[in-house]
Amino acid sequence: MREHSTNGVRRPARTASARRRSGGFTLVELLVVVSIIALLVAILLPSLKRAREQAKLTKCMAHLHSIGLALVTYSDENRQFYPSYWTIGAHSFRVRPNVQTSPGSPPEVWGLQSVLHYGQQPAVNPYTGYAYPLKSDKPVYLPYDSPAWVCPSNPGPRDMEEEWKSWGNTYAYFCNSANNYNADEWATKVSKKSGRYLVTILWDNIKKLPGESGFLGPFGEGYSVRDEDKQAPHQVKGNQKGVTKYKSVLYSDMHVELMGLEQDDLPG
Repeated sequence: MREHSTNGVRRPARTASARRRSGGFTLVELLVVVSIIALLVAILLPSLKRAREQAKLTKCMAHLHSIGLALVTYSDENRQFYPSYWTIGAHSFRVRPNVQTSPGSPPEVWGLQSVLHYGQQPAVNPYTGYAYPLKSDKPVYLPYDSPAWVCPSNPGPRDMEEEWKSWGNTYAYFCNSANNYNADEWATKVSKKSGRYLVTILWDNIKKLPGESGFLGPFGEGYSVRDEDKQAPHQVKGNQKGVTKYKSVLYSDMHVELMGLEQDDLPG
């Protein structure tokens, strides 16, 4: 081995192989690092996905609660009544006001969004069934373009995801022509057996297609989503292996909770 001198001190010269080893990682070392990174990613990704889904679920519940508070304010100013079946257009799921359900349809003027924004239902032409658009720059109870009207996790029916996003609403409202929509009566309807509130007011819509924009309902079975096209808004990992599918529901006491799709008997 050759020697060289630095400041009078003789040191052995490094060989070529030694110089190569000091210049970077070996192949084995790189493979070990890559394996560790891959393992960490595999461990962390599911947790990150669950955290994102939980954040979306929390946001959805907050949205329903915001709409619920607007409904309470509406009832306080309307003799303790919520918007009725005919007030919202006789269909539980409508698109956002000014949106068209098809190119030949007039803009939407019905729905809970419209009522909470304008504070009233539109006037209807008795001969054509066409409703005249309302105009107001200032929302009365809740703006129709508020983010609260859209669940961040509701994908809509299969193969209709993009169209679903363009409608500006993902929630269905209790819609029954036989009900009097009295807020006080709804708030006192509690199951004697379970102690739970019975009246559901608003929920993640997975069953209904929107009524024809600009026209008063009711609309028939052709406005329902086929069973094979329904997609759950929220998927939560259960105690057992697998995922449980849910929708968020607002009850008459203004609390929000998850409802399993296997127990779902709501119309929307």
